[in-house]
Amino acid sequence: MNPLISIIVPVYKAETTLRRCVDSLLQQSYQNVEIVLVDDGSPDGSPAICDEYSRREHCVRTIHLQNGGVSNARNYGMRYSTGDYLCFVDSDDYVDSDYIQNFISGLLPATDLVFQGINEVHSDGTIIRKIPKETRYCYHEILDGISDINKHSMFGYVCNKLYRRSIIVDKALTFKTYISISEDRIFALQYMAYVNEMQVVAKSSYYYILKTTGLTLRQRSYEEIKVAADENLQAALALIQKRRSECFLKDTKRMYVMSATGYLLSLFYEKCSIAYRCRAIGLFRSQYMEWLPYYAPVSTDQRMLYKALRCNAVICVFLMQVYIFIKKMKHGKIA
Repeated sequence: MNPLISIIVPVYKAETTLRRCVDSLLQQSYQNVEIVLVDDGSPDGSPAICDEYSRREHCVRTIHLQNGGVSNARNYGMRYSTGDYLCFVDSDDYVDSDYIQNFISGLLPATDLVFQGINEVHSDGTIIRKIPKETRYCYHEILDGISDINKHSMFGYVCNKLYRRSIIVDKALTFKTYISISEDRIFALQYMAYVNEMQVVAKSSYYYILKTTGLTLRQRSYEEIKVAADENLQAALALIQKRRSECFLKDTKRMYVMSATGYLLSLFYEKCSIAYRCRAIGLFRSQYMEWLPYYAPVSTDQRMLYKALRCNAVICVFLMQVYIFIKKMKHGKIA
C-alpha cells in the first residue's frame, strides 16, 4: 500500500513554532504526503511562513481563512485535503521522522483507524512517553479497544489517529465549532460509529507540548464545560446503542463524572446566583449521582465537592461556598 496521507495543520499565532513543526513533517520517512497548512486568520507572521513553505515545497498547500477557531480550521483542512487518509498536527507541536510510517505499519485494506502513542513534553523539558499495546480490533471489539486506549489517557488526542478520509466525507463528519473543550474526543467518538477495524501500534512519535498559557489554562465557565461534557456523553451513548460494551459504558460514566466535577466546581469560581448554583447541583444529583463512584477525586477541590454532593443541593452549595471562601482567605485573594 502506498496511500496518500493528508496532514492537516491549523495555524494561529504560531510564528515561533511553525517552522519546527513543518520541518519535522517534511522529514518523514514515508513521503507520499500532502501537508495542508490552514492559516486561521493569524495576526502574526504565520501566514507569510505558510506561503513561503507552499512556494518552496510541492507537497505543502496553504489555505487562508478569517479567524474562526481551530475546529473551523480543521474542517476546512478536511474539505480541501485530497489524501486517502488524514491526520492532524498542531502547529506548536512536532513529530519524529517515522510519525506517518507508524500509521502505515498498522494499515491494512480493511483498517479504518490507526492509533499510535504520544509523547507529552512538559515545561521543564521532561518527556512522558505513552505507548499503547499493539492490538487489532474488529467490529465487535471496537468499544473495548477505546477503553483499552483510554487506560493510557490517550483517546481524546486528535494527533495520534489516522482517519480514512472517505468515511469523513461520506458521513459529513466535522468538528463542532461551538465547542472548545474535548472537541477532538467528540469527533473521534462520532467517527468510531463507522469503524469496522481498528489497529493500535505500539509506537509514539508525536511530541505534544503541554500548554502553559492561553486558552488551555483560562478559567472555563459552567456552561462551556457542561456543553462539552454533555456532547461527549451523547456521542458515547450513541455508540453504545450500536455496539454493547460494559467496559466502554463504565469508562463513559467515569469520563462524564470527571468532566462534571470540572463544570460543578466552576460554579463556585464564577459569579452566579445561589439559586443558579442550587439548580445546577440539583440537576446533577438527580441524573448522575449513581455514577459518582466511577471516578476517584484527585484534588482537594474534588474531594470536598464529593463530600458536599452527599447532601441536598442547598446544603451542598452552602458547604462549597464556605470552603471556597476559606480557601481564598488562606491565599489572600479576599481583601
